[in-house]
Amino acid sequence: MERLHHAATHDGLTGTLARTAFMEKARALTDRLAGEGRPAAVITVDADHFKRVNDNWGHPAGDRVLARLAGVMQASLRCEDLLGRIGGEEFAVLLTDVDGVEARRIAVRLLDAIRGVEVPLGPGVEAYCGSASLGVALVTPDGAGLEAALAAADRAMYRAKQNGRNRVEMA
Repeated sequence: MERLHHAATHDGLTGTLARTAFMEKARALTDRLAGEGRPAAVITVDADHFKRVNDNWGHPAGDRVLARLAGVMQASLRCEDLLGRIGGEEFAVLLTDVDGVEARRIAVRLLDAIRGVEVPLGPGVEAYCGSASLGVALVTPDGAGLEAALAAADRAMYRAKQNGRNRVEMA
């Protein structure tokens, strides 16, 4: 039963929480934190130029990149943080008990870890060098909560892409 539960709640490729499980756990946690008057923040992470990896070197190469990125992100987070794969090459992180300054610091730490990633794409081919665009937003306890914060972080992430990629932007 444990293996079935894990398979149902985790992304098989990256080992992170699957989108539905991430949203369920994050909603429950942010509701609890709001009730206790404790802060939270979200980070959205999108691997830069990922489509090129799949298009030029195939999906197995893209899978290796995603698995490696997820691994370095998980290793860079605190044990109480939630990491989920919420789209093709997009991840989300829920941080508890952080203000904007601390959330940005953690996002920069994630980006630094991602920048250190090199994944061989094939024999005689350049390696994928880690690059990502990150958006950060605070979760407000006003009822809009998690969904509004994810939308704000997503907009900030797209702003990071527009401003040159491989960077962190605050909502």
